[in-house]
Amino acid sequence: MCRAVSPAVMRMLAAGLLLLLGLPLRAEDAIPEDGVFITVANPITSNETNRVKDVTERSRSRKDRRITRIVYDFNPDNREAATPDFGPCYDLAEYIRNLHDLTTIAYVHNKVSRHTVLPVLACKELVMAGTPETKIGEVLPDPKEPRIPIQVTAYSQLAGEARLAVVLKMLDPNIEVLEGRKNNAVYFVERSKLAEAQANGVVGIKPDPVLPAGRLALLNGDEAIRFGLAKLTGKDSQQQVAEAYGLSAASLRGDPLGGRPRIAWLIKASGRVDEAFAETMKRRIRRAIGAKANVLIIQIECSNGSVAAALDFATFLRTLTDDNEHLPVMTIAYIPTVAPDTATFIAFACSEIVMSKTAVLGDFSAWLGVDAFKRRDLPDMPNIAFVSGSLQNLAESQGIPKVLAAGMLDPDLEIFRVRTAKGTIERRLMTAQELEEDKNLPEPRWVVENQIKHKGKPLAITGTMAKELGIASNVVESSGEAKQVYALYNLDKVTDARPDWLDGIAEFLRRPTVAVLLVMIGIGCLILELKIPGVTAPGVISAVCFVLFFWSWSLNGEIVILALLLFLLGLVLIGIEVFILPGFGFVGISGILLVVAGLGLATLEHMPQSNSEWFDFGSKLTQFAIGLVVAAIGAIVFAKYLPNIPIANRMVLVPAGERPDSVEEPPALPGVEMSAALLGAIGTAATVLRPAGMARFGEQYVDVVTEGNYVPAGARVQVIEVEANRIVVKEV
Repeated sequence: MCRAVSPAVMRMLAAGLLLLLGLPLRAEDAIPEDGVFITVANPITSNETNRVKDVTERSRSRKDRRITRIVYDFNPDNREAATPDFGPCYDLAEYIRNLHDLTTIAYVHNKVSRHTVLPVLACKELVMAGTPETKIGEVLPDPKEPRIPIQVTAYSQLAGEARLAVVLKMLDPNIEVLEGRKNNAVYFVERSKLAEAQANGVVGIKPDPVLPAGRLALLNGDEAIRFGLAKLTGKDSQQQVAEAYGLSAASLRGDPLGGRPRIAWLIKASGRVDEAFAETMKRRIRRAIGAKANVLIIQIECSNGSVAAALDFATFLRTLTDDNEHLPVMTIAYIPTVAPDTATFIAFACSEIVMSKTAVLGDFSAWLGVDAFKRRDLPDMPNIAFVSGSLQNLAESQGIPKVLAAGMLDPDLEIFRVRTAKGTIERRLMTAQELEEDKNLPEPRWVVENQIKHKGKPLAITGTMAKELGIASNVVESSGEAKQVYALYNLDKVTDARPDWLDGIAEFLRRPTVAVLLVMIGIGCLILELKIPGVTAPGVISAVCFVLFFWSWSLNGEIVILALLLFLLGLVLIGIEVFILPGFGFVGISGILLVVAGLGLATLEHMPQSNSEWFDFGSKLTQFAIGLVVAAIGAIVFAKYLPNIPIANRMVLVPAGERPDSVEEPPALPGVEMSAALLGAIGTAATVLRPAGMARFGEQYVDVVTEGNYVPAGARVQVIEVEANRIVVKEV
């Protein structure tokens, strides 16, 4: 009878056959090995045990990465862990104990006591921090609490023969533990069972107890290693544990989906990273999440721009949840070619990173220039210290070694990959200074394997290097389309989040020529409206132009609010100068300057800080100032000749003496003599004159017009011109 062959064996056979035939492995065949961190909340309950089991099973079934190591963190939030209930702890310990195909690792970085010790002992390996509060033991601290046989049996089974006495010492303070040797290995025995141990081949038993009677065993990291319970100590963070076991940065973030079906969207991040970019990307991502997406592939093709905008978008990515259940959203940064400077922040913020083998991540050379790090105080250089600190903090929060982020912005920094000189093999990254300090110790701990970064140029990480360093979860062969990523994560259907029509309109309106044209049309129509009150059409066009202008730049954040306020204040001052104050002086000039300043500020991402930024700002102000002058001249000329333009001249009343000579005078109408008698008369505007309306002269009400000016009702007016039945007045 034939036995079924497991899928893992089938994959190995297929890979071997491909190698024999000289065929390349596909991305879906070359599944990388990795690990995952799973937190164990305390106290351990039945619900928590079931949750840990469920997360473990989902991690084992991942298809994008083959999980071979699981690190159980028993001190989430760095708190003490102590569970008085034996049942759930025993259930979890039995489950962990039977994970034969995985390397299970218990991570302890604070005190672990009571029955939480049981699932810790069930793991194949124990890693402890080096802090004073990190200890394990004191399972039954209450002397009145009975030692139930089933509990003693459970601890005995997990302890192993050589360390049984040490583990039982955690339950019984009266036990004395002695040290001996069996088969050339350290062996610990109870004093009460000395004869039995000697009969079983334990030799060289020292008479002085290593754990005397009187108190329960509570061991720190060094003691746990001495008594054979722990493998590593001094690992004060999950990142250090990941480095010791060669796990990727993605392992620290687990599986954000929690077993949910994957609904994937592709979002391309291209162009300059500024406030407008960040807001556009956020809008696309919210649209995708609103459509139930929980996997976002961010194809990175962006660079340059603002660090503040990049940090803002990175924070947004790190805190993504879905719309309904507030569950985490998985983000995959796909880098087909390059992800320099600000794009590095975006890549670091994602749950996982996928790169092509030849892609480059973290190239800040364009920002640094020659010896730029030494000249970071120059006003025309980016604030390298701030950029470096921000990138290091982001890297650390995502489980990426800070030293790599530091090397991207410090050309003089040297980075080495080292391993332990003795004992258990561990690997980590160290700077030249740290390595030199270690060499000066009586017994150096580390030896160099290879140099990651040499002195003289900033660090730029290729796809192959990123995979080796654990930064990239996966690497694809070519820098082609994102379909390679779909295959890695078994994504059958991916929706492409193309730019919506709002993005296209805003991008079109932000073009320099379009922006200046909007300003020119808006200013020109505004002047026409002021020159010829009552027409309304130029005023509407002007309002639409300015609304479109400020809306297209509104993605730049709070600075647009300042720009809009300055622009409106400038218009108010100009209006005061035109309608209230005589002539044109300080108020009017101030209004013009504020209008130009508001238009210029609206196009900025942030206030200028360097010489080059101030120069760019000055160029924009000059463009808008020239556009304003041209628009003003054009509006005045247009207003002068508007009465002579067919059809358009119907919008205004043509003053006397300005009609074309070809227009024949109309015949005198009845009442002309009465109208002529009003020449020079003073009366009161009975209605608003804009410019036509009705005025009262004595007891007589007459239809009148102004020269184009607005006159409120009740104002004193004087007849200055009479032409047939047309009576022209002015305010006096």
